[in-house]
Amino acid sequence: MTDLLHDVTVLDAVQTIAVIAGGFWTLVRWRDAVRQRAQEVRQREQELKWKRAKLAWDLTDQIHEAPDIAPALALLDHEADEIRLADTTYRVSDDDIAAALHFTSTGEFEDVTPKGRAIRASLDALLYALERLDHAIRLELISPTDVFAPTRYYAAIMARDRRYLDYAHRIGYTRAAQLVEALAGPSRS
Repeated sequence: MTDLLHDVTVLDAVQTIAVIAGGFWTLVRWRDAVRQRAQEVRQREQELKWKRAKLAWDLTDQIHEAPDIAPALALLDHEADEIRLADTTYRVSDDDIAAALHFTSTGEFEDVTPKGRAIRASLDALLYALERLDHAIRLELISPTDVFAPTRYYAAIMARDRRYLDYAHRIGYTRAAQLVEALAGPSRS
């Protein structure tokens, strides 16, 4: 009887050790799986950051390369004193820009000439693109930091000259104006 009790105890001990070892092995495998999953998540997060940055860069490149926006950027930058739209070249002064963006007391544009319309058309295209950029930021598809560097220069120019922001608000591009003010930051003077 003692031998039988001893055999059962040894068998129980072996089974207990096997269960403990199996449990330990399961914990080790589970820990390794959790670590691997965490690494995969970190890698995906990095890939997503790069994709978001690339999207932001593509959107800003589209703004800077768009033929209908280029005249507005050139005028903001004072890089050119003429713009070309619809196969016509217009000499543009600061007074022409002011007149093109000014509304009369009846809410109409002061300058309804082809030159005034060309200035507004190019600025409207820029404001539309900035609205889209702002929308992508608000949806968190892109990060403001990824559009900051290439866009802040023009935003600062627009923020310094209230005509542009007033015009944007007046024609309904409020979010574009807000983005310009945010990108320009506190040092606008």
